[in-house]
Amino acid sequence: MIKDSSSKYSRAKLKVERIKKFYEHALLFLVVNVVLFWFKGEIFAFFLDQEIHNSEFYNWLALNIIFIPVIWGVILLIHANYAFLGSSKFWKNKFS
Repeated sequence: MIKDSSSKYSRAKLKVERIKKFYEHALLFLVVNVVLFWFKGEIFAFFLDQEIHNSEFYNWLALNIIFIPVIWGVILLIHANYAFLGSSKFWKNKFS
């Protein structure tokens, strides 16, 4: 009985740690992306002030400003799945 209780406690503690790390990751995602979009205009203005007038460069920069949050968002969803659902039975059965 004591071992079972200790095992439940350690699993619960691990789950709480996973969720806590997910929320830290989500907060970092939010802060970085808000700052990125907030300063988007200043980033473009900086390069215009440097007299860089290459439209391909600006297209590349715009795509990066869009795709960084998208790719990071997908990674954040995977992290959420792991944090809230843990290791799924499918993966345990598949690779065990």
